[in-house]
Amino acid sequence: MQYGRNACVSLVPKTRLKQHYINQYGMVDAGWQLFLEGSVLNDMILKYLL
Repeated sequence: MQYGRNACVSLVPKTRLKQHYINQYGMVDAGWQLFLEGSVLNDMILKYLL
């Protein structure tokens, strides 16, 4: 992994899904996009990918 612990995941959601991603996955609202980083992203990786 190129960025290791400093990784960030972002996406541009459809309007109707924005609040769902915030509530369900703890994504942070950054205006027109949402993102995950740090321990929240690490928890997501452990939960869904491993």
